Amino acid sequence: MDKEFFEQKVRQLGDDKLQELLKLRYDTNREVIDLAITEANRRGLDLPEISVPDKKEEVLEQENRKKLEKWNWGAFLLAPFWTLSNRLEKWTILTFIPGVNLAAAIYLGMYGNRLAYDKSDIRDIEHFMVLQGQWNKWAIRILWLGIVASIVGLFISALGG
Repeated sequence: MDKEFFEQKVRQLGDDKLQELLKLRYDTNREVIDLAITEANRRGLDLPEISVPDKKEEVLEQENRKKLEKWNWGAFLLAPFWTLSNRLEKWTILTFIPGVNLAAAIYLGMYGNRLAYDKSDIRDIEHFMVLQGQWNKWAIRILWLGIVASIVGLFISALGG
């Protein structure tokens, strides 16, 4: 984050816009919210109730967010269905564009957990990852079913002639 840039932008905000900024979720906008708190204090504005996690909670949150960095087979192999169910409609469109769809599927496999978690109403990473684990299981099952069907199809075509 370019701290000087954001400090300048926060200073340029009117009081009402600064108050709106302070109502955003602290965990996803931590650096910007910290700058906004500093600016609001400098102006002597009343701060809305902000739950700022302590250092232990912050470390735990970082460890939990690392869990989101796991590869997501559901997002990779079932991309159109997975993106729709996780409210990532823009990504759904990309999965249908030839030439872009493979790159989108790879990106979703790598970063899909984070994208979906940020859009999700679920705030417990453990619970969220259990749900994503179900997607992974179904994606692997469908992959194996496709492999077995292909092998059976090859045998049938080789025998039939």
